[in-house]
Amino acid sequence: FDSGIGGGIDSFFEYLMKAHLLTGKALYLDMFEEGYAAINTHTKHNGWYVDVDMRSGQVMFPYYRSLQSFWPGLQVLYGDLPAAEELFDRFFGIWRQYGFVPEAYNVGTGQPQPGMGQYPLRPELAESAFYLYRATGDAKYRIAGAEMIASLNTHARVQCGYAAIENVTTKELRDHMDSYFIAETVKYLYLLFDDSAWTTPFRDPSKYIFNTEAHLLPLPKPPASEFLLSRSNPPDPSHRIARAAKRGGRTAEEQAARRKRKRDKKKLAKGGDAEL
Repeated sequence: FDSGIGGGIDSFFEYLMKAHLLTGKALYLDMFEEGYAAINTHTKHNGWYVDVDMRSGQVMFPYYRSLQSFWPGLQVLYGDLPAAEELFDRFFGIWRQYGFVPEAYNVGTGQPQPGMGQYPLRPELAESAFYLYRATGDAKYRIAGAEMIASLNTHARVQCGYAAIENVTTKELRDHMDSYFIAETVKYLYLLFDDSAWTTPFRDPSKYIFNTEAHLLPLPKPPASEFLLSRSNPPDPSHRIARAAKRGGRTAEEQAARRKRKRDKKKLAKGGDAEL
């Protein structure tokens, strides 16, 4: 009954936001914002997103999982740029520590979780670097991409391609390369650095959007400006504030916290323990 933003549920949140961008339907944005608020209320602990019991909110697995690394990119699409920048820095700090990100990093022990120290050439951190650079133009995200490429070329490159990392500490290799490495990891790194006219439309958030497998989908019309962050269009939280006002004057995060307090009150009345 664990819940978080990693494997098994990550694409659900991603497609809620992207379904809104594709269709303009408010239903998908409403669902995303309710989930976004619940995630920040229940799964965020000391800056990390961990796995919690979906019934009680108690921490079950205090891990940063590499599949969570798409979240800063999704936050950019949502327009929450400050949160995206802060989280990317936290995640990339793990990459700099090991040269890769392990499948699971125990934030309590400060070490890769035993048995989960692999890096199977996943694309999510490169994906977030691409979105953040597109939104800010900050060279630090290209520097991060260059460090990713250097790690891959130094430790994963072999005669016939790139091999998965079996252990991020020892850099032991596994004789395996998933197709998503070409379809996603390499694509996002390429687009992070490419400025050519040929790829300009594909890098334009008003014309195309990537699905979870980095396939391009043409947008029927440009999304609202709050979701088209760029150097000339910085974040504008006024739209989120206005939507919160329509929901009763409370932000989505405040609504989620209010529901949690009500559940705690009921549990305490029955002699149980409040949620963490």
